[in-house]
Amino acid sequence: MRWFQLGDKKQIHLIESDDITEKYKGVHMALSTPDLENLRSFLIEKKIPFENWPGEANTTNTRPDGIKQIYFQDPDGYWIEINDNRL
Repeated sequence: MRWFQLGDKKQIHLIESDDITEKYKGVHMALSTPDLENLRSFLIEKKIPFENWPGEANTTNTRPDGIKQIYFQDPDGYWIEINDNRL
């Protein structure tokens, strides 16, 4: 078990389990960055595959609220969203 604290006292708890979890994009963790385009360029440079919500490779999409987002998978196949929302 690992617990991490992100900025503004936000926490993430990682707990190991033998349970099998379905890994679909609708269940994901989301983080935000003020420079999504720079992150996108970094992922391309490092050959880390990512996609938008519809599944188009190496591109963003814009949500109805105007926020741009991308998705990629961690080494275990869980989905992570990165967006340019300013909380």
